[in-house]
Amino acid sequence: MIEELKKKYVATFEDKTKRLSHALEVSDLQVLSTLIHQLAGSSGSYGFITLSEQCLKVEQILLESMKITAHCSEQLEKIIKMMEQIRLENNK
Repeated sequence: MIEELKKKYVATFEDKTKRLSHALEVSDLQVLSTLIHQLAGSSGSYGFITLSEQCLKVEQILLESMKITAHCSEQLEKIIKMMEQIRLENNK
């Protein structure tokens, strides 16, 4: 049952990565902050600890700088790649 829930959660990654990418493209700090905060909590709950920790790093960067810096963008790209990798691994 837990694996089934995990698969359903991972199935949402495609939409989540699109939303993150779009918010990054248009430099929407509010949307990025919200998405990253939600992803940090939910990914940790489903056992994706590394993803959750990366999200927490980005959340901290956003809180400290109150803008989307080059470093923040790089870290967000890492999150998107992690999510894509998790999605691919879970579709096998």
